[in-house]
Amino acid sequence: MGKRLSKKEKKKLKYMQEQLPQPTKIEPKKINIKKIIPFIIIPFLIIAVVLLTRTEKPEYTPLKTDVPFVGNPDAPVTIKSFSEFQCPYCADFFAKTYPEIKEKYIDTGKVKFVFYELPIEQRAFSFKASEAARCAYDQGKYEDYALLLYNKQKHWGRIGPSVFDDYATELGLDVEKFNACLKSGSMKEIILKEIQDSKQFQITGTPTFFINDRRIVGSKPFEDFEKIINEKLQLANKTA
Repeated sequence: MGKRLSKKEKKKLKYMQEQLPQPTKIEPKKINIKKIIPFIIIPFLIIAVVLLTRTEKPEYTPLKTDVPFVGNPDAPVTIKSFSEFQCPYCADFFAKTYPEIKEKYIDTGKVKFVFYELPIEQRAFSFKASEAARCAYDQGKYEDYALLLYNKQKHWGRIGPSVFDDYATELGLDVEKFNACLKSGSMKEIILKEIQDSKQFQITGTPTFFINDRRIVGSKPFEDFEKIINEKLQLANKTA
């Protein structure tokens, strides 16, 4: 038999046991269902909204893939215009200088005017505007639509592409075909190719123009164009 502890020893042992760290009782963590439910439901709601709002892109095959131009295709002078629809200097040129060039030289068969589009990503609606102009070109209305975009630049630049079909209606286009073209995105590759092809001209800003081989940068007055055009016409007449 073991030795019995005295009261003093028992008291001492109890004291020592009380000083030992007590095991922590781990309570199972309660799950707050109300807090978890949103994290489960929200992703499913997002997926549902995307599926409901997603629309199939209409099929559309571009009719014209060349660079748009106006005037006599065999004119002795060609002006190549490199511009961008949200560029304010481009809008200034087409509002002030272009009408005189058109009246005096394009409409009289002396100048062929070629429209190169150089949309830039930094401007929110630039590329879509180029696509819209291209869709109008498929219906033979590139120049009219482009001039309308420049004339109303501040309007659609604030509102966005939602008004592009209104402009198509204003010009008497087939709006159903126009919208199918615009929504299809089929013009994007054509414009990207045009941008790639334009790199050979080393354009550093818009608008930039080439009157045959003569470069003009910026929205210059009609007189600056007139002088160079007349020089090129005289040279063409001498070599004819």
